[in-house]
Amino acid sequence: MIHRLLRQLDEVASELGYSLDRFVEEKITEARARRFLTLLPAGHLSQGQVPSYLAALLGREPYEAERELVTMSQRRVRISESQRIDLERRQSDRCSVCGRFLDRASNPHVDHRVPIALGGTDDFANFQLLCAPCNLGKGKLPTWHLGVPYLETRLTRRLRYCVLSRANGRCQHPGCEMTTRTSELRPALKIPAIMGGAFRFDNLVALCVEHETEYIARRTTHVRARLRRSQQGQGSRAAPVRRR
Repeated sequence: MIHRLLRQLDEVASELGYSLDRFVEEKITEARARRFLTLLPAGHLSQGQVPSYLAALLGREPYEAERELVTMSQRRVRISESQRIDLERRQSDRCSVCGRFLDRASNPHVDHRVPIALGGTDDFANFQLLCAPCNLGKGKLPTWHLGVPYLETRLTRRLRYCVLSRANGRCQHPGCEMTTRTSELRPALKIPAIMGGAFRFDNLVALCVEHETEYIARRTTHVRARLRRSQQGQGSRAAPVRRR
């Protein structure tokens, strides 16, 4: 039965453009994030009541690591100017998700990789700099896997964030070595809108500026060629003029 399920999963993953390994890895990350959210108690519980909540949820006494995982951190620390400079250097002065330069126009935000509201800490390792669109698209998500708007048909901030985060900082054009440290990444439609492609999660890829420009040019040429062939076909099928 396991082999049959794996074959079916492999078929579905391939149709979505995934390798089986990558597809399973994403699902494992999603499951871990869901478990993390399940462990979080309601906000009205005191820290002393959390162990009892976890014991009721897990059916056993919680481990120390599990108690620490759900300990809610309060926003106490504001990073210093020197820490912000260190963050900029660590990210090559670019947004951690999309690679956009962190200038004034990008309105950069200091973000918690794991949100404070979901148990994130104020440790320096948990900080990153995001441009405003990426920060707004992320919101309070602990991981992009839990926020994919599969039914969306327009490029919202959340959809943009999830598409770019799935790329893990790398251009998805085969063989391209561009990353968010060297280029900005942008969402691009696999099947263009003029051919019926919608802004759905699995019809989008993240491309560097160079390959996005090349992709748009190639796609435009292809669409124009299809239109010309269509028009020529319609012309050849036109009814002949009857002469009297």
